[in-house]
Amino acid sequence: MRTISTPDAPIARGHYSQAIVHEGIVYVAGQLPIDPAEPERKLEAFDAQARQVIANIAAILQAAGSDLGHVLKAPVYVLELEHEHHKGDLLRIRALTNDLTPPADACTTWRALYAGLAEMERELMEHIHLENNILFRRALAV
Repeated sequence: MRTISTPDAPIARGHYSQAIVHEGIVYVAGQLPIDPAEPERKLEAFDAQARQVIANIAAILQAAGSDLGHVLKAPVYVLELEHEHHKGDLLRIRALTNDLTPPADACTTWRALYAGLAEMERELMEHIHLENNILFRRALAV
């Protein structure tokens, strides 16, 4: 077993390490959206945070003699994060639309819009459920 450490990723705190290599497999610790060159800088946008986390993981993998092309579990993890982001978007839509309830004096087009939003929400939640609870579990079991 070999411990991995690189200055190109955030310093691991406490008794943690950035990664461990065991029997040829690199196990990377969870990463935060911290730029090792500017650790005090806070990234606001989700996409900037995601890019930084991936850059940190890439740097750690490189230090371990590997790369992102050999990653086994990250795609499922990233998709699950996206699902959480989409759930937040749906909650914001509900907040903006009074829980998808059109105003009492809404015209037919307005009511159709709200019905379409409700259908989109149902379909998206079904999609997320199928991926998270069936597809991803099967993929990780392989």
